[in-house]
Amino acid sequence: MTATPPAFTGPAQPYAGGDPYADYRATAHPFTHLPDLADRGLGGCVVAANDEFFAERE
Repeated sequence: MTATPPAFTGPAQPYAGGDPYADYRATAHPFTHLPDLADRGLGGCVVAANDEFFAERE
Protein backbone atom coordinates (compact mmCIF):
# COMPACT_ATOMS: atom_id res chain seq x y z
CA MET A 1 0.00 0.00 0.00
CA THR A 2 1.36 3.45 -0.93
CA ALA A 3 1.07 6.57 1.15
CA THR A 4 -1.17 9.32 -0.16
CA PRO A 5 0.49 12.69 -0.77
CA PRO A 6 -0.48 15.52 1.57
CA ALA A 7 -3.24 17.82 0.32
CA PHE A 8 -1.33 21.01 1.17
CA THR A 9 2.32 21.20 0.14
CA GLY A 10 3.02 24.79 1.16
CA PRO A 11 2.49 28.25 -0.28
CA ALA A 12 3.06 28.82 -3.98
CA GLN A 13 6.05 30.82 -5.18
CA PRO A 14 5.22 34.46 -5.99
CA TYR A 15 4.69 35.40 -9.62
CA ALA A 16 7.98 36.61 -11.09
CA GLY A 17 6.32 38.92 -13.64
CA GLY A 18 6.87 39.15 -17.35
CA ASP A 19 4.72 37.62 -20.04
CA PRO A 20 3.64 34.11 -18.98
CA TYR A 21 3.13 33.11 -22.62
CA ALA A 22 6.42 34.51 -23.97
CA ASP A 23 9.13 32.20 -25.26
CA TYR A 24 12.26 33.52 -23.62
CA ARG A 25 14.40 30.83 -25.28
CA ALA A 26 14.51 32.80 -28.55
CA THR A 27 17.88 34.03 -29.69
CA ALA A 28 18.84 36.90 -31.96
CA HIS A 29 17.94 36.58 -35.63
CA PRO A 30 20.85 35.41 -37.79
CA PHE A 31 20.84 38.62 -39.87
CA THR A 32 21.07 41.20 -37.07
CA HIS A 33 24.86 41.44 -37.30
CA LEU A 34 24.71 42.50 -40.97
CA PRO A 35 24.76 46.21 -41.89
CA ASP A 36 21.57 47.95 -43.06
CA LEU A 37 22.35 48.75 -46.69
CA ALA A 38 19.42 51.20 -46.92
CA ASP A 39 20.82 53.32 -44.06
CA ARG A 40 21.41 56.90 -45.19
CA GLY A 41 24.35 57.17 -42.81
CA LEU A 42 26.11 54.50 -44.85
CA GLY A 43 25.23 56.22 -48.13
CA GLY A 44 22.41 53.87 -49.02
CA CYS A 45 18.87 54.58 -50.16
CA VAL A 46 15.70 52.79 -51.12
CA VAL A 47 15.40 52.83 -54.91
CA ALA A 48 11.89 51.39 -55.21
CA ALA A 49 9.30 49.85 -52.93
CA ASN A 50 5.77 48.59 -53.42
CA ASP A 51 3.26 46.39 -51.68
CA GLU A 52 1.88 44.56 -54.71
CA PHE A 53 3.44 41.34 -53.50
CA PHE A 54 1.59 41.54 -50.18
CA ALA A 55 -1.88 42.73 -51.11
CA GLU A 56 -3.94 43.72 -54.10
CA ARG A 57 -4.57 47.39 -54.73
CA GLU A 58 -8.06 48.43 -53.69
